[in-house]
Amino acid sequence: MSNCNKKDFFIALSLFIATKFQIALRLNLIASHYFRPGFRDILKDIFIANFFNTILPVGTGELYRIKGLADESKMITRSAALIILDRMFGFTAILTTGFAAVCFGSNKIEIANKGIIIFFTLTLMTLFLLIGSIIKKKKPGNRFIREGQALFTFIHDYPFNAACLFAYSIMIILTLIYSIYFIGKGLGLTLVIWDYFCLYPVVLIASLIPLSIGGLGIREFANIAVFGAIGVPKDQCVSLGLMQYLMMLIVASAGLLLLIVSRINKKT
Repeated sequence: MSNCNKKDFFIALSLFIATKFQIALRLNLIASHYFRPGFRDILKDIFIANFFNTILPVGTGELYRIKGLADESKMITRSAALIILDRMFGFTAILTTGFAAVCFGSNKIEIANKGIIIFFTLTLMTLFLLIGSIIKKKKPGNRFIREGQALFTFIHDYPFNAACLFAYSIMIILTLIYSIYFIGKGLGLTLVIWDYFCLYPVVLIASLIPLSIGGLGIREFANIAVFGAIGVPKDQCVSLGLMQYLMMLIVASAGLLLLIVSRINKKT
């Protein structure tokens, strides 16, 4: 990892940080349909959530985001629904880019692996639509059901906004992949940007599995399985994953600092 070019790593880190601002803007746009959230507060919560997602299994930081948004909306169920909706756009963008990568990308991935990934993607999409249809048909007996119905009818109520948010989410994923490209460039990998656009979405899908701290191990194994298929040595595949985790740690340190400052401000 020490052989990574500092200039390329700095560019990669800058792009990685830019994705946090992009995610904050997306949630701000979603939440603005229901109340007026503060962009700075949303951005702060995202950095703090990144801290928890880095030192704990992936996804645990979303609980802090729900709490932070609830402090503004004064409704915990509404906040949870909005965070789930935000994650839905991000999750769907990852699945879409991964599906496109497997179907139209590099032919180096074995046909068997393509079938598994396509089946996994279609199953998740079908499950999400099934849950949405069930919730929509439920009678609004409690607040959670009402918020859940609002969540799954957002696309119906705001189709143009939803389409724009989906396209915007794709752009966030492409920004992240571009960041990984510069890490690979800094490590001396002789891959072109198209290789990352075709292959890395599959790694992102694997990284969604919350079975390790910050995705450690899962991400590196996915790198070996995907990039190893086109001749990248295993040690460089592992370095690619670890350098991404290093970026996460740097951003997490900023999140930890923000968390400490917010605690101090509350006490005073």
